[in-house]
Amino acid sequence: MRVFGRSAVVGAVLLTVLGGATAQARWGQDKVDTWVSTGTLTAGRGEVSSDSSTLSLHLSSRGSREVSWTIKNLGGQPSTHGLVFHGCSSGRGFGFRYYLPSGREVSWKVTHNGFAFASVPAHETRKLIIVVSAKASYARRMCTLEGNGMSGVDRVRLSLSS
Repeated sequence: MRVFGRSAVVGAVLLTVLGGATAQARWGQDKVDTWVSTGTLTAGRGEVSSDSSTLSLHLSSRGSREVSWTIKNLGGQPSTHGLVFHGCSSGRGFGFRYYLPSGREVSWKVTHNGFAFASVPAHETRKLIIVVSAKASYARRMCTLEGNGMSGVDRVRLSLSS
């Protein structure tokens, strides 16, 4: 009993000194902003909310379009953290291919576990290029793209038709 009592006291002291639950509540709070753009059209920039903005695109049959997808680290604690892109897989009349600005394809990671940039300083952005292609005529599809920070999530949608 005495050992348990001492352990509890030592644990309580450590919890108090290290900040315990209070530090945990502050740590890991951040927000991200994600948006898509093509040409002069942009959707989602500066709109961090659970209600997704939508970019509508019409593709000619067998045509394709490049869309820029950006996530911004809006800061928080810690101010430097990872950003993860979760995207749509090909299907239902449309193909999706994801590329880094360098040209390296990262489609499999984006559509399976998410493609992560490990350490992004506050107020910096990371970008992927999406090549959307129409695989069928008269197809329609809604695609939700999700940008994740450490605990923050922001979504934007692509409404596609061919």
